[in-house]
Amino acid sequence: MADIHKLIQQLAAQEEELHSSQFIAPCVQGGKLITGLQGMVYTFTLKPPNLEGSGTFLAVDTKTAEMTEESGLPQIASYLQYLQPLRLQLPHKLQRQNWVAYPVNEQDMQQRCGSSQTVAVHLVSERDIFDPIVARSDGSAWWFYECKRRADPLVAVKLRENLQQVILPTELNFRRCISAG
Repeated sequence: MADIHKLIQQLAAQEEELHSSQFIAPCVQGGKLITGLQGMVYTFTLKPPNLEGSGTFLAVDTKTAEMTEESGLPQIASYLQYLQPLRLQLPHKLQRQNWVAYPVNEQDMQQRCGSSQTVAVHLVSERDIFDPIVARSDGSAWWFYECKRRADPLVAVKLRENLQQVILPTELNFRRCISAG
């Protein structure tokens, strides 16, 4: 029985440590934060609940976290670099900083994620329709990481032009679209 008491004491010490630990995470309005500490997974609601962005958080209790400061670009990049990347294209903006995205390479997404499908990407800043990006996933959400700098910018420009001219996807000649510029 002494082992059970020792385990309870260890859990209590971990919970106490949680209240003094800060962690960096991205968040969306109305979302939850998930973090791990010494093998335990904690899910927090945000205080206040309308936060959106990336920040440094402190656990108020075992169920609520509060942002202590907004994260800068180096902190965000450092956090996101550990997540799985994927090249995507942005066909539709949902609201605020949230977009629907589709994989640039369907087979790559199929191999990495088990399926090839549209995904919601959060915290996308200053992008336009059809822009190529790199997003990173924590397994449950996709987060904007960077614009895809090596991609040909003419592709997105020509796709936007064809959209404005109401050219149906079945009538789109991609080779002509690119070479006409």
